[in-house]
Amino acid sequence: MATPHLRQYLVGNYTVNLNEKIGKGTFGTIYNATNKRGTHVAAKEINIRKLTSKDIDRASDFCCEVHRHKNLIYFEDYFEEVTETDRSAFLWIFMDFCSEGDLNKYFLANFDLVLPTEAKILLMKQMAEGLKYLHDHERIHSNLKPGHILIANSHKPEYAVVKISFTGLREDLELDDPALRNRVFQSPEFWNKGYSNSNTNDIDTLCKRSDIFSLGLIFLSMIQAKEGEQLIPTIENNSMEVYRIDPIGKVMSFRESGLKLVNYNGDDSLLLQEVKKLTERMTYFTPDDRIDTDELVEVLANHAAACATPGIPVSPLADSLKVRILDKVDISQYNGP
Repeated sequence: MATPHLRQYLVGNYTVNLNEKIGKGTFGTIYNATNKRGTHVAAKEINIRKLTSKDIDRASDFCCEVHRHKNLIYFEDYFEEVTETDRSAFLWIFMDFCSEGDLNKYFLANFDLVLPTEAKILLMKQMAEGLKYLHDHERIHSNLKPGHILIANSHKPEYAVVKISFTGLREDLELDDPALRNRVFQSPEFWNKGYSNSNTNDIDTLCKRSDIFSLGLIFLSMIQAKEGEQLIPTIENNSMEVYRIDPIGKVMSFRESGLKLVNYNGDDSLLLQEVKKLTERMTYFTPDDRIDTDELVEVLANHAAACATPGIPVSPLADSLKVRILDKVDISQYNGP
């Protein structure tokens, strides 16, 4: 591993800028880097000592597969770095650099752009398409949340492109971390199986419909979004009081039943009503009752076809604004599988 005073570090054909951290996960740090073509990429440094051999094999296998779907982070390469000192054992993963950050940051910085229902649908459709690709290839994400939904710039034209971050690692379940923010988007079955108290990364009982539930809560948080606030799904009672004490999935698991998560207002547009109905179908208590990704993509594609624009413009941020926005975002981009 490079000594602290060095600004740049060579890993294979990549130059890692150690003074330019762009995120931090459970087991490692993410840096700005460039490949041999001079293209900006993100370099994730993972401490191998904190991983099991199964974790390493899973990540290596996934990075070796060809995953070039437009709505998934693309992994260019990976390297295992082991030296004579125990502290210098790392897995480096090189992946797409997403200039607009994660979904939280994008909403904070571009709230006026994403306020219309049509804009939300265009983002939702891309998320659904990325998840469908994973499910079609028998992959379960297991921890979808706004911090794992990254936004890139398509450049030609300059539209926002959703990219789901997923390496195959189970690191970001953060089972020993009591902070609820890391579990807000988990499904009822996650809590029913006692994962909050588990000391292992065995999540085999989570299923594709668990991902659907998590994505449904992301959609709910987008519908409920308020300017200047992070994307956190809330439960509202008849008095419109908002509860954020426990994750919604946890509340459902304790009740052993579903909850009314979506409120319909008299001034809702027909399109917003349809999106709310879809979100309801994604967040049923019983996994088998939830919609699957095939139907989810089909429904959102039909809604997106009715939108007046094919994409959401990317609004460049001034450097000072970027700093303020990054300070407000609690969940780091690139911080997990």
